[in-house]
Amino acid sequence: MASRDDAIALVEEAEISSSRGDGKLNKIIFALALAIACLATNALAGDLVVTHDEFEDTTTIADDGISVAIYASFNPVRLYPQPQAVFKDGKLQEFRLHVLHRQGEALPRYNECQDLKVLVDDKPFPLQFAYHHEPARMDTDEIWLATMTADQAAALGHAKAVRFRVCHDELKPFDEDDIEALGEWKAAVDTAVTSGKLPPIDD
Repeated sequence: MASRDDAIALVEEAEISSSRGDGKLNKIIFALALAIACLATNALAGDLVVTHDEFEDTTTIADDGISVAIYASFNPVRLYPQPQAVFKDGKLQEFRLHVLHRQGEALPRYNECQDLKVLVDDKPFPLQFAYHHEPARMDTDEIWLATMTADQAAALGHAKAVRFRVCHDELKPFDEDDIEALGEWKAAVDTAVTSGKLPPIDD
């Protein structure tokens, strides 16, 4: 079975290919690629990952399986929001929200406007995002990173609805799998805090 990374790469390639053409055939190709990727990864459901930074001596519990998108004029935009909990010396240090957009072109889509807004349960979710972009393979990665308070992390982990808007691009709301993934991430973090034991670090 294809890995999650393989599935996401398939979706990205299909998005880029389909955006450069028109007609029903390209739409069918994209729909089939998305369906295959979803089957291969359980509908891109949440995927908890635990990583260790040797330089900072920190361990991060994150969920990198969330994906939201918009298709305006058949020009695909897909964001990968990743909630993160950072631990140092076994203790919770901070919460972060990392958001990735992989642009299938050399120039970033949001080079002139990087305004990222979040709604949680239909209420504004104020975060101060730092933005930067960097080349990735033949694409361009655009990244937003914000620090969350403990209350914000709890609200996100127990959310019933989450929506994103970048400038004038309003993306589809989180689906049930994404909402479930948030809950699983927060539960894993709470368990690590109360037990004092971090999950095994992924290879």
